[in-house]
Amino acid sequence: MIFSDIKQPHQTTVVSDLTVQGQGASQQQRVEFCDNDTFMVELSSFSFVPLFTMSDKTDSNKPVKSFRLRGITASIFENSSEDGKSFYKVSLQRSYKQGDEWKSTNSFGRDDLPLVSLLTKQAWEFILNTESKSQKEDK
Repeated sequence: MIFSDIKQPHQTTVVSDLTVQGQGASQQQRVEFCDNDTFMVELSSFSFVPLFTMSDKTDSNKPVKSFRLRGITASIFENSSEDGKSFYKVSLQRSYKQGDEWKSTNSFGRDDLPLVSLLTKQAWEFILNTESKSQKEDK
């Protein structure tokens, strides 16, 4: 989403906004689909109760995969639930140089958003492929 021409035909982007209250959560989700000159946005909202809680022990704090583009990084972390099942979380950050010092932030400007969209799509595809491979190995 960083360039005005970054939208590819048949490009789909899923954007979520999560609000947690008590044990439940509310999520607003937007699906964007680009079909040549047509750009559609579909909104949906739903509520859910987490099916699992994260385990307190973590083997590593290193990402299993990172995608980088123009100073923005999407890092994918593998976590385990208490019942031993794996799930993934994605962390986004933008690196910038202030004077001689490198810093990072999780805030993004208007022109960063196309890159964020592209990187989250790559992260999403990696997670889906990894989960698919894992399910095939379990059979």
